Amino acid sequence: PEQCECGRGLGLLTRVQGRTAHAIRRPSGGLITTPVITSLIGRAQAYEWVYQFQVREEPGRRLRFLVDARRPPSEVQRRELTRTIESALGQDFRITVEMVERIEPAPSGKLQFLVPLAG
Repeated sequence: PEQCECGRGLGLLTRVQGRTAHAIRRPSGGLITTPVITSLIGRAQAYEWVYQFQVREEPGRRLRFLVDARRPPSEVQRRELTRTIESALGQDFRITVEMVERIEPAPSGKLQFLVPLAG
């Protein structure tokens, strides 16, 4: 391998392999990560009925939360989840919470929790 130009005799990395952690950038520059979203689900006490979720960033500063439920939530539970998300992220994004039958996996076959806008 190529040697580092610092003179220490260490080889240069040619390629870094590993997991990709997606994030959505707030207008302020802060990041929305999967742990941020899971903490909101916990704060709304929705773990008992949320099976899977995916957050998709959409044009016009919109976030669409797809929720695959273990069982249908009550209207109160659904409103509490929406209220919790909006109180944390609503100042930066327009929030939509959508109940779905299934969340399609990424081409890798794994669930992608956050889907940022390309670019």
